[in-house]
Amino acid sequence: GNIVDRLVLEGCKDVLAIEINPELRKILENKCRVIGSDFLETKSETISHIDVIVMNPPFSADERHINYAFEIAPPGCKIIALCN
Repeated sequence: GNIVDRLVLEGCKDVLAIEINPELRKILENKCRVIGSDFLETKSETISHIDVIVMNPPFSADERHINYAFEIAPPGCKIIALCN
């Protein structure tokens, strides 16, 4: 939820989130629109309108998540990943 809080504080208007942990997903539901529970199942059509992907992928699979973000991100979309 801290990343979402910061994005909203910085003026992001429509924050979407994907969270695999059910407890954390419940917290996010009060802060933004949750669109899924597994980023690797997200389809490019679902995020075709976004400008930026800000992610904190699992450290054990960060490379896989980042590569997938590049596959599904719309043209011109920035990708920011917090990694170990």
